[in-house]
Amino acid sequence: MAEIVVRRASGYRVDRRRAYRIFIDGRKCGTIKPGESKTIDVSPGHHELQLRLDWGSSEKVMINLGVGEGAKFACRPRITENSVNLKVGVQGLYWITLGRRRYIDLRPDDPEAPQSGPDGAPIAESLGG
Repeated sequence: MAEIVVRRASGYRVDRRRAYRIFIDGRKCGTIKPGESKTIDVSPGHHELQLRLDWGSSEKVMINLGVGEGAKFACRPRITENSVNLKVGVQGLYWITLGRRRYIDLRPDDPEAPQSGPDGAPIAESLGG
């Protein structure tokens, strides 16, 4: 077996009372609330990970795991400001419309690895959506 671990950050006002749904290979495998960490056992091989929340989602991330291997990911809402102001309102409109397929920030959870490439995109291979 192999495993995928998803950790959700807490402390953000946005989505604080809502659980993200975890999908692996298009099938719902559970939910994750702020401050939680979930471990999902999967068979070795190629897998597609995505988080969803009603109309919004994360990008799809491809994972290739061998026997006994694991992959760790961290997620959070892309709107991270806890204040209510015009900037947050404009950001909110973007993320619930044009950015809805990237509303949830999902990236590898390795504190020693760079968190984004030169273009600012997550390092993990993304399928888009």
